[in-house]
Amino acid sequence: MRVGRALSLAMQQLSDPACRRVLFLGIGLSLIVFAALAALTVVGIHYVPATPWHWLDDLVALGGAVGFLIAMWLLFPAVVSMFVGVLLDDVAEAVERRYYPDDPPGRAPSLMRAMMLSVRLMLVLVVLNILVLPLYIVAFFVPFLSLGIYLVLNGYLLGREYFELVATRHMTPREATMLRRFRRGRVFVAGLVIAGLFAIPIVNLLAPIVGAAFMMHVYKGLPGSERR
Repeated sequence: MRVGRALSLAMQQLSDPACRRVLFLGIGLSLIVFAALAALTVVGIHYVPATPWHWLDDLVALGGAVGFLIAMWLLFPAVVSMFVGVLLDDVAEAVERRYYPDDPPGRAPSLMRAMMLSVRLMLVLVVLNILVLPLYIVAFFVPFLSLGIYLVLNGYLLGREYFELVATRHMTPREATMLRRFRRGRVFVAGLVIAGLFAIPIVNLLAPIVGAAFMMHVYKGLPGSERR
């Protein structure tokens, strides 16, 4: 299945009640977290010792605000994915029910495994994005370079985690990893699409749901012999 067709079907999946439930939960929890972080940022800036130079105080306040916005943009995929990751299997199930009713139904992972996958994704995204933060800062002065770094890094990570999320409904984790490596090119391209969704304001609120549905179509588009 072509990427454009898979993405179009994933967008249509947003009308499914199961997807809307996961979406509202993810948005609500994420907004609460970032509102709390924003409040902590404001309080932290307020308690920074004043200097004799007002322009320096203003610069520190501006730097704190800009830093928070950059951190929010970089870490948003991790935070949202952590909250809704436990429920993304409901999205995968809804896709199978709507578009692949004749295929063998997938097996939902245990709650513990779903939580482990969500936490692992969050930790990997946060740690690696922090490690490459100096690159983001340097690349900021080169048009589109920072965006390119963001897409490549998060595209790889999101593609890997979302593919294994949907694939383990039909095979063991080891088999899912082997299939992902065998189809690494297609999985990486799909991950770039998901990372691109996360990079667009407002659209990134829908990204985890659309990403899971999109990756399910990518998985189902593989030859049946590989999926077996």
